[in-house]
Amino acid sequence: MRRMVLITLLAGALSFLVYPHALLSSKNTLPDDNDTRLIAYIIGQVQDNLLHFRNPYFGRFFAPYENTLTYSDLFLTTAVITIPLRLISSSPVVIFNLAYSINFILTFVTFFILIRYLVADSFTALTGTLLFNLSGVHLAYLPHLQIFSLWTLFACLLFFLKRRYFFFFLILTLALAESVFAGYLIFFAVFIFTLGRPKDRKKLFFQLLVFFPLWLILLFPYLSLHFSFPEATRPIRDAAHFSLGLEEIFIKYHSWTLITLLILSNLESLAVSFAAIFCKVRRAWSPAKTGVYALQTRNFPRRGKLSVADKRIQSRFAYWNVIFLFSLLLSLGPVLKVLGQNLRIFGLPIPLPYSLFYYLFPGFNGFRTPSRFIILAAISAAVIISQKLAPWARKLLPQTKFFLTVSLIFLLFWESGFPLKTHPVNITPPAVYQHVKDLPDAAIILELPIKLWTYPDHEIESVRSLYSLEHKKRRINGFSGFSPKSWIDLVESINRFGLNAENRNRLHALGVTHVVEDNLLYPLP
Repeated sequence: MRRMVLITLLAGALSFLVYPHALLSSKNTLPDDNDTRLIAYIIGQVQDNLLHFRNPYFGRFFAPYENTLTYSDLFLTTAVITIPLRLISSSPVVIFNLAYSINFILTFVTFFILIRYLVADSFTALTGTLLFNLSGVHLAYLPHLQIFSLWTLFACLLFFLKRRYFFFFLILTLALAESVFAGYLIFFAVFIFTLGRPKDRKKLFFQLLVFFPLWLILLFPYLSLHFSFPEATRPIRDAAHFSLGLEEIFIKYHSWTLITLLILSNLESLAVSFAAIFCKVRRAWSPAKTGVYALQTRNFPRRGKLSVADKRIQSRFAYWNVIFLFSLLLSLGPVLKVLGQNLRIFGLPIPLPYSLFYYLFPGFNGFRTPSRFIILAAISAAVIISQKLAPWARKLLPQTKFFLTVSLIFLLFWESGFPLKTHPVNITPPAVYQHVKDLPDAAIILELPIKLWTYPDHEIESVRSLYSLEHKKRRINGFSGFSPKSWIDLVESINRFGLNAENRNRLHALGVTHVVEDNLLYPLP
């Protein structure tokens, strides 16, 4: 109990040191100038939906389309966890910043518990936890809270490895309510572990049947989106564009400590393997009775000489190597790239396993960022390092462990350049939105200029979404991970021709009633 209290306090302190503005200026700053605004809006909108017993997928942007929160992740789990914080403040910016702190702590603590269960050593578990949570790979996804917050993944893996399958499926449901991508990470990791548990598959199947109806309810709006809009299927060229090149694995995230320790921790294993192969070859050529060039095995660690704890560690970690290689391959996308260019053989690009998943695995053709699978590779790397360190780490003195832990924290802080930068945001609506607030509930507004995410100054759309939490009127404007093609065509037409007769007719057909322009509100002509 004392250990967990200290780990939780350390996690809280690190969350503050990594991004102090989450507490120091929680009312008017966010970690970036776009995606976090969108997520803050979604969390606030979902909370508003829950408090008013409304469909949780209801969104006020992209009107008159329905269930527009399915255009991104739902963040339902985070929204539920942070609802009590509305007693402190209803500001979506404050809620997001507090959600960051809570999710950082939960991610840190659950990963520590998972690694400690695997390696049976607190110091090694803390080392692996620090290596991942403070790595550039993890912190690069701070603006994407659904990837940064990984406590559901770690809790799922812990319960699965302990064979507590009911709790595994329960936490998996929470993960799916937060993000479909989190469900994919859990599925792939658990599937690899399932290969070593053939006797448990029947039990897993029957418990899956209990939760499947709930998952169907959660995911049905996303399925409807997929079948309603053909453009919800991302071109495989998009996946290739948003995947990692070989060199980016090493340089993009600046996670030098994690990469270096992973390489060093595997050098001994490689050396032992090569030495064993070499000695076997020499033994095949030597007279066994005379002992000339006989294989000397006393210096090689054998499984029979390992402790019970180390045997358990070794038997479990073969799966983590598979998870590491699998997720690393997925992060490279459908084709192999170097320096932004496809590697080719006889003029043809080199296909990778992601291509098969894109065409054969449900939902994969809706993803456009294979690079995000690097997060699972980083998790596996931290676990593998912990496993390699565990046998000798138990021999260290407490003073040595403390010194190494503090040194590692300082090294990771220097490597990642903490504290992270912040971006100011003002969500106080201009005076015109007071008049918008007084409009009938059925009103739909158009805010000019209307922007696509590819346009300059498109960030205004995510701020306008935050305004809508105050005035509570639907709007045809929007910013999210997906946009209907017909909506994009209309926005491009408005930016090209203004409110001409054709565009006005299209807007009227969509139910748009009013226009906000230059801080003025007027009916759509």
